[in-house]
Amino acid sequence: MGFLPPPGLRGGVAPSPQADRVTLVRRLSFDLRGLPPLPEEVRAFVADRGAFAYESLVNRMLSSRHYGERWARHWLDVARYADSNGYTRDFSRQIWKYRDWCIEAFNRDLPFDQFIIEQIAGDLLPGATLDQIVATGFHRNTLFNEEGGTDPEQFRLAPPAAGGGTSVFSINATIGLRDPPSRRLGHKRVRVRVCFSHKRGFGFSTSSNRYLTANIRCDCSPSTRRF
Repeated sequence: MGFLPPPGLRGGVAPSPQADRVTLVRRLSFDLRGLPPLPEEVRAFVADRGAFAYESLVNRMLSSRHYGERWARHWLDVARYADSNGYTRDFSRQIWKYRDWCIEAFNRDLPFDQFIIEQIAGDLLPGATLDQIVATGFHRNTLFNEEGGTDPEQFRLAPPAAGGGTSVFSINATIGLRDPPSRRLGHKRVRVRVCFSHKRGFGFSTSSNRYLTANIRCDCSPSTRRF
């Protein structure tokens, strides 16, 4: 009880009783793997009275592939991963390799900075591997409109925040990533947006100002890539 400050025990409030071993293994399994424990795992943990039984169980569950499946889904939600294009026709898309890359990144305990770098610009890294190129599937997690009457060129250049494609994306030369990647990475005070006062301008705002800044535009179509 040393980890509880004395004020926490005032007013008749007391810590919950220690959970039994069956409850512990269930809590741990649902938390780390998103699945109930196997019956043999429960029996083994209940029978293991060693000093490091719990720590050993944690390590075994962290080494499970299901750990990556459980925790990568939170990032995939943020990245707007889906197996279909959206809009009214909602055709299926083949982007599961990016999903699997995210799962393996969690299972490999890939450092967060590298996790982000490979998704934003993995194909531009020196000697980029196939996995690093697959990671850039992050940019393809947007709605894709295949309705009749759309202008493919206009759609190609539309910013992701407006529901456009991501074969062209902008990296703001001053503050970093454009919206929506900036929102996915927690940029709350700085928001990049299309500036409606200029046809070709992109700006960003804080809580007190709004002005234009230069952007780097990168054409990431399969045939060419230039800054």
